[in-house]
Amino acid sequence: MNVKLGIGFLLTLMFGIAAPAKEIQVRVRLLAKQKQVTLSGVGLHLRELKEGGQLGSLLKMTRKKIELKSFASHRRLTAYGDFLQINNHILIPNGTYLWARPDGFIDVIVELSMEQYLAGVLPSEMPANWPVEALKAQAVASRSYTLSLINERKNWHFDVEATVDDQVFKLANYLQAKSETKKKLDQVLVTTRGQFLSFGNDQFFRAYYHADSGGRTERPQYVWGRGVKLQPSASVRSPRGQTPFNIWEHGVQVSKLESLLRKQFSTQKTLKDLKVVETSPSGRAKKVLVEFVDSNSYNLSAQALRKLVGYRQIKSTQFNIYRKGDIFWFSGRGFGHGVGMCQWGAKAMAQKGLSYRKILDHFYPGTELAELNRKSTHGLQAAANN
Repeated sequence: MNVKLGIGFLLTLMFGIAAPAKEIQVRVRLLAKQKQVTLSGVGLHLRELKEGGQLGSLLKMTRKKIELKSFASHRRLTAYGDFLQINNHILIPNGTYLWARPDGFIDVIVELSMEQYLAGVLPSEMPANWPVEALKAQAVASRSYTLSLINERKNWHFDVEATVDDQVFKLANYLQAKSETKKKLDQVLVTTRGQFLSFGNDQFFRAYYHADSGGRTERPQYVWGRGVKLQPSASVRSPRGQTPFNIWEHGVQVSKLESLLRKQFSTQKTLKDLKVVETSPSGRAKKVLVEFVDSNSYNLSAQALRKLVGYRQIKSTQFNIYRKGDIFWFSGRGFGHGVGMCQWGAKAMAQKGLSYRKILDHFYPGTELAELNRKSTHGLQAAANN
């Protein structure tokens, strides 16, 4: 017997149940600002959700493949079929839609139930072979973080990015996992289903998290300034034990760094020096002084410098800078922005027998563990239907 199982059908098998019709939906932007997209699948076809739209530049269309560049602004084209892929390598579920941006580019967005979305986040943000209690803490933090963004982005055409800009979402990490790994992830998600963190008057707490705090977490205002959700702005010790990021070092050629900083500050002067001039109470670099020859000096936040050079290159803001020859060296510890839950710390606590509730209490002091109900989801569901 020949049976075809599309990804959309596989998603309904997650956790042994289909997503309830009224469950919170998450609009995930898989790809942003695409000049061209290629859709492939079996029985592939597009359906427009709004009246009056036009396909525009349709390059090629068959029952197995569609290539297109652009179409009328603010229109949605929804893809249907089995074994759907985009750009020949990214698995996507039935109902993935293309959003025409005003600038002529295309965003690729998939809409999933909260629990289906978290199935693609959990093994992408934390190793599935880690202790169950650490994974439960991660599930609650990710759900809370997502709910906060949905609430904030009600008027956007998507809720979350599928990258480190929000949370890494890779559906294949769940779908292609071994059966025992899937069972473990299912257990975690079923056990924590609907649970999130609240704080004071903020119904949905923005539960930031990161890989390795380097020993102590950071207050968010020292990373992103005061224009972000700061509650609760705690800095706590993290019992992380031995991690791959206890000590790291990264070298950048002076010429490369000079090129990046010239663009940053719109100058053609020669880079003279780079040094940390201000640190936060936790010991992280907060402000870096950039000096050019025969020119003014510039201040740059340490987090902005990480983004400029690369988050995987400068792994955290717990760094010192020194120059040796034609290389600037960054030496430090930890990995990530340092705010909220330290994942390696959560692992260490779980290995000591602490529950996910204890882990959440430690990294998010002052928060309360709550569960979704009709009252808490009313506004979110209304936003999802816009």
